[in-house]
Amino acid sequence: LPFSNDKTHGHIQSFREQLMEAAQKAHLKTPVPGKANGVLVLNQPLLIEAYVGLMSYIGNKNKLGYSLARGNVGF
Repeated sequence: LPFSNDKTHGHIQSFREQLMEAAQKAHLKTPVPGKANGVLVLNQPLLIEAYVGLMSYIGNKNKLGYSLARGNVGF
């Protein structure tokens, strides 16, 4: 992990182990018919994009962003 420290890496590793254990327990409890016997865990980089600029700032201030609740309607 290029921007992680030991503490962050430890949290991620702990989360990964807990997630794998939970997925395996769920699969044993309720197996999916016709699917593989077990859980496949892929370790791949996660790309997170952040947009910075005037239009992003205006959109955030005016709550015009994606996936925001607007009254009784959310999208």
